[in-house]
Amino acid sequence: MGLLWLPYMATAIRFIRSIRKRIP
Repeated sequence: MGLLWLPYMATAIRFIRSIRKRIP
């Protein structure tokens, strides 16, 4: 099950980073 969370966490991190770039 841990392996299934890896892609989910990676997607969440990329989404958060994208928002941070939009809001300095």
